[in-house]
Amino acid sequence: MAVQVLEPSLTQLRHHMAQNNLFSSHKLHLTVISTRSDVHVEHDQQIHHAQFAGYDVFQSRSGRAVLVAVLDAPTLVARHNFIVERTGVKHDFHDYRPHLTLCYNWTGEVQDLDIIDFPLLIGKEYSNPQDIIWDL
Repeated sequence: MAVQVLEPSLTQLRHHMAQNNLFSSHKLHLTVISTRSDVHVEHDQQIHHAQFAGYDVFQSRSGRAVLVAVLDAPTLVARHNFIVERTGVKHDFHDYRPHLTLCYNWTGEVQDLDIIDFPLLIGKEYSNPQDIIWDL
């Protein structure tokens, strides 16, 4: 289950990514919960606000370096916790850290990237299992 980046944040983010030579902006989203289980909860249409908190590099299941923008998004954390408590589904990872995936197979240095200095509007929760790439 994920939420979309909304306008005008989406346009600003695509511009930011292009300036930093990051080109995977066509599928920008924030995961609310990552699970292989079915999640039976009504999609929330709340608009969330998030702030950039820094960059990090996650390791994918297949060992690839994945560049992410870590976000301060308390309402997304609350939504994640609500889904876990309401449905009993387990998150596939140890902890939940709201983030935007910016680049797979990252080989650069995060300190070379410009900060994201604008707030992000996110919303329109959805789940679409065929879009999930499990072997990243």
